[in-house]
Amino acid sequence: MVAQNEGPPEEELPEMEPSPGARIDPGGAPLLWSHLHRTGADMERKATLHRWESMPTEQLNELIGRRMICGDRMMVAHIYLKKGAVVPRHQHENEQITYVLDGALRFRLGEDGAQQVDVRSGEVLTIPPNLPHTAEALEDTLDVDIFDPPRQDWLTGNDAYLRGGS
Repeated sequence: MVAQNEGPPEEELPEMEPSPGARIDPGGAPLLWSHLHRTGADMERKATLHRWESMPTEQLNELIGRRMICGDRMMVAHIYLKKGAVVPRHQHENEQITYVLDGALRFRLGEDGAQQVDVRSGEVLTIPPNLPHTAEALEDTLDVDIFDPPRQDWLTGNDAYLRGGS
């Protein structure tokens, strides 16, 4: 089940600039935030606190939703998949670590999809860059995906394979 945006507002933090490539919602607020970018040699970098329940959920299709947080060199996302959801075959330059918090995913990996791995609650799968893969939700699932570098296609909305397009 896809969680709704509930909970207390995010902690008051200093004014921040949106990450490069961050999408802006119709109200003008950035959907993604990053660490402050250094603007001078003497500027101190600041940490940013996020709360998942305060992050907007992006509904990609009727079975898949996500929330994302992006830093300078890494991205972490909560992926909400209903039973039967399929992430079509794709590959990307990013190294990926998938940690299933609740539920189960079946991955098919490699050019021909011959390697099949079921990842269940509490298990972690590492996927090297450029390895073709698909995923199917065997039950309602919440997973954490970590990418290095951040997924530019997700930040710019060029991820039609997740949205039901081609």
